[in-house]
Amino acid sequence: MARTNAPGGPMQAGDQGDAEQASHSWEPDAQRRWAQIPADTQHLVLSHGWCPQCGQARQMDLIGGAIIADDLVFSGTCAVCGHRVARLLEGDGRPRDDRRSGAVMSSNSPDATHIIARLESLASPENVVGMARFGIRGARVLGVPVKTLRAIARETGRSHTLAEALWASGIHEARILASIVAEPRRVTLGQMERWVVDLDSWDLCDQCCTNLWVRTPFARDQALVWSERKEEFVRRAGFVLMAQVAGKDKRAPAELLHDYLARAERAACDERNFVKKAVNWAIRAIGQRSAALNAAAIATSQRLKETESRAARWVGSDALRELTSAKVAQRVAGQAGKHHAER
Repeated sequence: MARTNAPGGPMQAGDQGDAEQASHSWEPDAQRRWAQIPADTQHLVLSHGWCPQCGQARQMDLIGGAIIADDLVFSGTCAVCGHRVARLLEGDGRPRDDRRSGAVMSSNSPDATHIIARLESLASPENVVGMARFGIRGARVLGVPVKTLRAIARETGRSHTLAEALWASGIHEARILASIVAEPRRVTLGQMERWVVDLDSWDLCDQCCTNLWVRTPFARDQALVWSERKEEFVRRAGFVLMAQVAGKDKRAPAELLHDYLARAERAACDERNFVKKAVNWAIRAIGQRSAALNAAAIATSQRLKETESRAARWVGSDALRELTSAKVAQRVAGQAGKHHAER
């Protein structure tokens, strides 16, 4: 039986220390909701956590949870390999199967065909050449500006089925459009894993993170999971997600953001340009969250600046310039004042 380390769930002997540590990962509302779930349902849910490392449903050891968009999102580790695992219970208490994202529409669907033809009619070889100079490359790049893609998205509205069809086309701009029109609450871990391994440029990576993945219940955990992966753009996605969580997820606990800083410090020696820039972005974003995190990010950056790794020295030096600026100091002070007023 999996350890739950949460009120109302089973716990094996000797797990008290683990439970005390894990309790800090529970938001109070999430903890109360979990405790209201019958023990047999808890056991059923924990026995079907989708592990991206194992590639199948596994028993999960529960370590914490949060309420996001009225859904209970909880995280833990795979009981087999120890990889991070997350699950979601919708507002009505029904578990969502994270392995499936619904029917995947073919790129030949009428809507997708019409939009893809439109994108191809807007293709600009000159833009493609210019994009390549900035490291934006892919198997099928058309050179359609993101501004145009957002205009098309406003016309179509959100459609998860359309998003899957656009992604299946393999066209760079169609995939960016897919990240805009996809429905965050219908995204599953299985779909995120399918899409993230397809990433072949930094801008597609960043668009997926900022338009879509940060708005899903899985963003907090996947930032850590992907930051451990070796693939260049998967690892970048992990650190871009960290930056997005720091900037957009106002309920993200400080403990999580400190974990992000520690992970960024360990990865700062990665010499790959698109990875080290994402690590830098994550540190800068976390350092603007609060006064305490600003101090922690500055300390992290100072340590990196003194290391032997050229990549780490750049990450630290560049982050320090922003984190110690008057602009950031003013922003952090304003956030502290706002927090005090709310209390």
